[in-house]
Amino acid sequence: MRPPRRRRSSRPTPIRQGRVPANADPVELTIDLVGGRGDGIGRAEVKVDWDVEERSVFVPFTLPGERVRARPETARSEGVSASPMELLEISPDRVEPPCPHFMTCGGCALQHWADAPYAAWKAEQVRGHLRRVGLADVTVDETVRSLPGTRRRADLAARRLKGGAVVGFHERQGKRIVDVRECPVLDPALEAVLPAFRAALGERLGEAAEADLILTLLDTGVDALLVLPSRWTSPAGRRWRRWPGNWIWPGCRCAAPAKAATGPSRWRRAGRRRSGLPASMSARRRAPSCRPPGRARPRSRPPCWPPRKAPGGASTCSPASAPWPCRWRPAAR
Repeated sequence: MRPPRRRRSSRPTPIRQGRVPANADPVELTIDLVGGRGDGIGRAEVKVDWDVEERSVFVPFTLPGERVRARPETARSEGVSASPMELLEISPDRVEPPCPHFMTCGGCALQHWADAPYAAWKAEQVRGHLRRVGLADVTVDETVRSLPGTRRRADLAARRLKGGAVVGFHERQGKRIVDVRECPVLDPALEAVLPAFRAALGERLGEAAEADLILTLLDTGVDALLVLPSRWTSPAGRRWRRWPGNWIWPGCRCAAPAKAATGPSRWRRAGRRRSGLPASMSARRRAPSCRPPGRARPRSRPPCWPPRKAPGGASTCSPASAPWPCRWRPAAR
């Protein structure tokens, strides 16, 4: 008996990208420019499937004018990604990276480039985007660069391993977390709280469990948002709810939500909004995420545990539910 015919799907057939052979031969190329993602771009003949054609090759950690030997790895829509193997000719604009985690950590991509050509490349990126939308006659001012050690916000990842917890950034194009012991980009105040979080997460996280840590430097100190993998109703969640208020560093004040949430749990130490940040962005970052399932959080809800309403409709807080100063309570100011 013949099997029934399958109905043809109405969806369009996706365009299949080519595949680079696993044993592809290395190629030598000269880097012409640096792309928007920070990879050096050159032209070389690369084999994709059964065709050998001249394609754009993206090589990370390279600079314009350098001659490199690279191994093709992955075909992309705009070219081929390759990993660097050897620098044959070195650019005079190459400098020693200040971070010991560079080329492993995925946070930075161009620390090996000198400041002056890097600033010129940034300005040219802005001009290129303006030309694409028909604004080629717009004048772009000189690039304003941030000094080292002035980054006030960091979105970190944490994972419990056999020897303890690791806290840092994900590696480049990977899922492994690089344990960041020092970072020349972060503000020293953010870098100073990392050992305490690393020790505390190593004691309380479950085996192979992960968490997210978002640090923001405010006028009143460090604001920490800790996103945990456990639900409040689970045994691990109940263990987190019994933590002391100052287990991270002196002055850290935390509170638990009054109702159990169905998603990941979030703890935070809130602070006053830093000058220069939009009020809407600051309120969105500090508002609690633990809410009953199926109920959206209005933007005007105060960050209290739980949010309360006065008879007149104004938002109020209770000392038991909101141990930190609340922006929505006029009496606190």
